[in-house]
Parts: sequence; structure tokens; C-alpha cells
Amino acid sequence: MIKVNRNTFVELYTATIRLPGMALLQQADSHIRLAIGEDAWSKVIENRNKYAKSYPRSQLTVDMHEVLNFTYLGQLGQLMMWNKSWDLFKHLFRDKRELEDFIRDIVPVRNDGAHFRAVPEQELNRCRVRCIDLLTILERNQQSNF
Repeated sequence: MIKVNRNTFVELYTATIRLPGMALLQQADSHIRLAIGEDAWSKVIENRNKYAKSYPRSQLTVDMHEVLNFTYLGQLGQLMMWNKSWDLFKHLFRDKRELEDFIRDIVPVRNDGAHFRAVPEQELNRCRVRCIDLLTILERNQQSNF
């Protein structure tokens, strides 16, 4: 089964914006905060803090400064569609609605699967097709960047 998850969107976002250095990461954080709003931002920070506390005896394998590591898939879509960042992504999609449609078809199936809930076969198939379509878009973009 083809798997598209939150990391696919994180990779797409970070590969597109290419923000090196801590000062630029802090600038990116402020943009993310504006794009997703204060309530969602609080949840991202809560996720980051919860992750850090979950593994007190282990070396963390996730960059704690990279806020995108702690966002939800829907928040990443929201960030990509934000007016101030849409220019970075619009070449990948016909319009914002196409990206919204991808997210609408993938997120519920991902969430149900992550929480061990049954997913209707029709929705699972729809999600598979959308994932294949999204991967095709990403592959075309990677090929055009070389």
C-alpha cells in the first residue's frame, strides 16, 4: 500500500521553503503561528512538550526546534494554503481547492487508522487513490527540480 502521511507534507513544505539556520527557523515559526492561529499553535507546542516528556531516558531523534515535526496533517495543509505561503505551493496544484480535496480525503482515513478504528472500504480506496495522485505530483516536482 502506498503511504502518504504527515511526513510527506512536512518534506514537501521544508523542501519548498528551504530555511536554514536557527534565526530563519524562528522566523518560520512566527509565520506558522500566524497561519494556523493561536489555538492550533498552542496544540503544536503542547505536542512538542509531550513528546519531550514521553522519552526521558532516551536520546530524542526528532529535532525539537523544528515545529513542523509536531503539527497535524490538517495544520500542514492549512499552512500550505495560507495566503502568505501559497505561492510556494501553487505550482503543484490546480488551485487551493485541489489541495483541500486531498487533505479532506486523506486526513479522516489517517486519523481512523491511527486510532485503530474501522474505515469503510470505499473511503479507504478513495484515500489510496488520492495518495497515489499526491505522490505523483510530488515526484513530478522532484524531477523538475533536478
